[in-house]
Amino acid sequence: MRHLLYWLCAGLVITALYATVVGAVQAVLRGGANDPQVQLAEDAAARLGQGASAATLAGTAVDMAASLSPFVIVYDRQGQVLASSGQLNGRMPTLPSGVLQDTRIGSERKVTWQPQAGVRIASVVVATPQGYVVSGRSLREVEGRIEGLERFVLVAWALTIGLLSLTFAASRFIRPAAGMGLSFGSAD
Repeated sequence: MRHLLYWLCAGLVITALYATVVGAVQAVLRGGANDPQVQLAEDAAARLGQGASAATLAGTAVDMAASLSPFVIVYDRQGQVLASSGQLNGRMPTLPSGVLQDTRIGSERKVTWQPQAGVRIASVVVATPQGYVVSGRSLREVEGRIEGLERFVLVAWALTIGLLSLTFAASRFIRPAAGMGLSFGSAD
C-alpha cells in the first residue's frame, strides 16, 4: 500500500511539472504572437497623431480568414471605422463591443478576437486623442505550434508515467534480501 501511495504522489508531481511546462511555453508563444501588432498599432497611432489619413495607415486589403499578414483598422473616437485593411468575407469585421471603449488614451489593449468560427486573431488596440488603431494577425501558426507542443508533452508524460508504472510493478517483485543484493519473489 505504501508503494502505491508513493507511485500516486510521484505521478501527481510529474503531471504537475508537465502541465506547468505546457502552460509556460503556451503563454510565451501566445504572448509573442502580439509583438508585430504592437509595433504596427503604435506606429500607426503615432502617424495618426501627426495628421496621417486613416486610409494611408490601413494599407492594402488582407483576407483575415486566409492570410497570415497583419492588418490595420482605424476607428474614430465614436468607434466608427474610418479605414481597414482587414477584410472578412469581403467586409470589414466588427470588434466585440466594449473593446474600444475600455482602451484608454495613451494605452494599449491586447485581445484575442474570433470574428467567425475558425478565425482567431491576435489583436492590439491603441487609443489616441484622434481615435483607435487596431492591428491584428491570424493565430493559425501559433496555435499550430501550441497543438504540436501539447501532443509532444502528452507523449512524454505518458512515457514517463509508463516508466514510473514499470518501476512500481518491478518493485513489487524485487525486494532486498538481508545482507545480499536483490532477491526475486512475491511481495506481500
